[in-house]
Amino acid sequence: AVQAIQALRGAPLDLPVMVFSSAALFCLVVARMAGLVRVTERSALRERKLREAARALVGASSRDEVRDAALRSMLLLAGPGHDTRITYLSPGGELRGRYLDEEEERVEWSLKASDMVVLNARELRGRGSLLIDLHKNPLTESLRLRTDRRHAIGFPLFFKDQLRGLVFVAGTDEFSTPMRDA
Repeated sequence: AVQAIQALRGAPLDLPVMVFSSAALFCLVVARMAGLVRVTERSALRERKLREAARALVGASSRDEVRDAALRSMLLLAGPGHDTRITYLSPGGELRGRYLDEEEERVEWSLKASDMVVLNARELRGRGSLLIDLHKNPLTESLRLRTDRRHAIGFPLFFKDQLRGLVFVAGTDEFSTPMRDA
């Protein structure tokens, strides 16, 4: 179209500039499309993981199955290289911790309420996620996390408007914005 207008006006055609400009524009369009495809693929993968997690939680029929499903779901969503832990009050009122080992066997232990004092109670009541710096933090030992874990995120578990436990995901790197906003 530009060449046609230049020809009608009798202006000289600068073909190398036209070819270079067209090639540059084409490369920018292809790069943008590649970025959109990657974003779409990540969204589809995240949606698939959320569906799998929801399916596991809906299929759970006991409290233990719900806890195990929550651990598996968080590990699935967080991805490899993360530790997941759940803390909860047992029916007898004891504070318990749990994780699933490599063979999917339950590992449970008792916790002291004082182990949790480093957490921000206001954020817990606000039902938000808790970003936790694990460097020299007693939670690393209390939650039986590997010592190379430097960052954690905690999610409160509410049932009938009462805090019933926490799910923790720990890793070596800081968490991405989508994970923090979950």
